[in-house]
Amino acid sequence: MATNTTATATDTTTTAAAPLSSTSTSSDGGGSGGSGCYRDRGVNAFGGGRSLVAVDIGCILVKLVYFGNKPLPDNMPAFICVESTPYVSALTGGVHLAAEGASPDASATTTSCCTAAVPTGNSRTGSQTRFLRFLKFPLENAPQFNEWVIANSLVDLYLEGNRLVNATGMPQLPVATLGVEFQVQDEMQSLIRGLTFLLHHTDDEIFIFNQETMTKEFLPSSSWAPGGKEKMFPYLLVRVGSGVSVFKVSSPTSFARVSGSGIGGGTFWGLCKLLTEAKHYEEARDFCLTGNNRNVDLQVGDIYGCDYGNLGLKSDIIASSFGKVPRMGGDRALYKQEDIARSAMFMVTVNIGQIAFLTAQLEHVKSIFFTGSFLRDNPVVYERLSWAISFWSQKTMNAMFFLHDGYLGSLGALLA
Repeated sequence: MATNTTATATDTTTTAAAPLSSTSTSSDGGGSGGSGCYRDRGVNAFGGGRSLVAVDIGCILVKLVYFGNKPLPDNMPAFICVESTPYVSALTGGVHLAAEGASPDASATTTSCCTAAVPTGNSRTGSQTRFLRFLKFPLENAPQFNEWVIANSLVDLYLEGNRLVNATGMPQLPVATLGVEFQVQDEMQSLIRGLTFLLHHTDDEIFIFNQETMTKEFLPSSSWAPGGKEKMFPYLLVRVGSGVSVFKVSSPTSFARVSGSGIGGGTFWGLCKLLTEAKHYEEARDFCLTGNNRNVDLQVGDIYGCDYGNLGLKSDIIASSFGKVPRMGGDRALYKQEDIARSAMFMVTVNIGQIAFLTAQLEHVKSIFFTGSFLRDNPVVYERLSWAISFWSQKTMNAMFFLHDGYLGSLGALLA
């Protein structure tokens, strides 16, 4: 993914297959990024009383999104993770989403052309109350998942006779043996569609990472879209998996790959496989939590003995990743594998942050969102990306992340 290719082989801009409907008399968002409602299986279908399920099948995890008023089964297998923050809405043909248990807010009863009241508490019994729920499980557990679904007749219960399921990722893998027909959706179009939907219809999805407290801080839309959600475009979406792709999103239906790098999560994992005893990616990731990169990296203070004030460089800034190794003879036995892993993580992550910032400058974009499997359950990545964007922008920009990051593709497939 190091080459600067576009989202399609022939065009520099990809237009999503499912445009926004003309429900609103204002701009429908087709080219200007204005607000609107998704058609077909999107927002308008949400009010039709029909349960909806979509799936995103990745190399490691299967992500499911369910929208409906049925409670989840009581006998949920232990390998299935249900996200703790479902969104809930009372639907009458439109949608406003808020976290379950949110208090009603008169100012939040309208979102562009989509209107509905937000219920309080756990209003599970209300016939109009629907939950947008997020579930995931390891792909290796697909056979057990299939057995559980079949044994409990869950296809009939949740799909209500409709065996068409929108899917993205790799729907040819084992989950496709449930007697349902997968309607395959483009992966990037699904991602952008799901992302845009959450940005439009929630106010508790976007967070920054506080580097001092190492905690998530959720942002109101006024802080990342000061002109209003209808003016949130353009923005950068930096997708970090094995490699890195940087997309400029110009509207809900238009995006282009404008940059990228071959130095991503695959680079970190490859270095750790060569230099540490980690057998699994999660083990290498956990090494980073306890390691000290200062034992491996050469810092400004190691060269000058203090800050280099004239250049604005503090003594603890990394001058050279792994730069202390040649100075100390390069004997692998001198270094803890935790320190090596943390150094590799810092090197990869700060490089991604710099690429993202420079691309934002070239594309005249102020908002940068990060997504992808490399970020999952990794506070070190959150912290370093946040540091990099803050450092290079001289504290004028933030790295922003998504609470339901792993589910953007399945949500977008749901809306297709």
